Order: sequence, then C-alpha cells, then structure tokens
Amino acid sequence: MYKGYILFLITILVSCKSNFKGNTYLQGNWKSGERNEVFPEYTEVYYSNSEIYYWTSFGLSSNKYKIEDGEYFLFDSSTNNFENTGRLIKLGKDRLTFRTDQKQVTFLRVEDQKTLEDFVTGKISEEEYIEAFEKRLIEW
Repeated sequence: MYKGYILFLITILVSCKSNFKGNTYLQGNWKSGERNEVFPEYTEVYYSNSEIYYWTSFGLSSNKYKIEDGEYFLFDSSTNNFENTGRLIKLGKDRLTFRTDQKQVTFLRVEDQKTLEDFVTGKISEEEYIEAFEKRLIEW
C-alpha cells in the first residue's frame, strides 16, 4: 500500500501540462490544499530546479522531474527515462491545480517559516521542520 500511495503521490504532484516553459513557476514550497478521496493525507512538497521533495507521515522522498514544451515529466528509474505523467490545469502565484485520471488536486504555496526547502538545504534541522509541518497539519 505504501509503494502505491507514493507512486500515486509522485504522479499527481509532478503531472502537468501547461503553457509555462520552465521549472521556475513550480519552484518553492507547496502543501495540500484540501482533503479529498484523491489526497486523504496532508503532504508538503518542495520543487527545486530539477528535483521534487515531498514529506508525508512516511517521511521524506524525492525524485527528478523536468518540463519540456509545457509537458511535465517524472523520472522513472526502472526505465532510466523521464515519463509524461499528466497535466497542470492551473498554476498561479499561490495555487497549483493538477488533473490526473479525471481527478483534481490543489496545492497551496507555503508562506510560513521553516519549510521543506529549509530542511532539504540544511538551513534547519529535521526536528525544526517536523514541528513546523505538524503545526501546518493541525491547521489543515
């Protein structure tokens, strides 16, 4: 079940098709927008230039992604290739909305201090990040 959830999570988070030509628009910290049957668990995501990092109750995971001609691709280590995984229906300053298999999921930009980016880049400890994550989880 864990593997299936993580694969589904990765697919939704980096599955997109948009008019944007680069990763710049996705870069930053995002959190689950609302609880639904597609995303019942609170998740935080950090997009760097070429990596996606995500934190759930299972801990930290990451993968490579890229954008080419508005298409979003996720690296598949089993084939050693990037694979197109879906589309982005809305990307705004504070909101990402994805559609995969006729399901819609929204993420909101994290504006708080002590983000996943801060943890991944070594600016804060894991304990500091978990404390901030849990606070946002309670507010969710």
